Amino acid sequence: MLDTVFHNGRIHTLDDEDRVYEAVGVSHGRITALGTEHELKFLIGPRNGTIEYGKRADFTVMAADPRDVPVEEVPGIPFTMTVVGGEIVWAA
Repeated sequence: MLDTVFHNGRIHTLDDEDRVYEAVGVSHGRITALGTEHELKFLIGPRNGTIEYGKRADFTVMAADPRDVPVEEVPGIPFTMTVVGGEIVWAA
């Protein structure tokens, strides 16, 4: 399973065939798959997602995954970063 798929881009390889892909899959911090968005979407784990090139993101980062702690502890998880429009606007 892939941790993240970066898609809607042009990924140029340095191999002898000079291939170009539209999506790259990452597992455990390493590129483990190249292909089309359609090909790689079936390799994404149920708790993971995609990042689309050219899009901005608004999100917050928490110190722990709220799905991995008891529900009563979720309100106490500290935030470590906030990103708005693709820019870090606050970090602990």
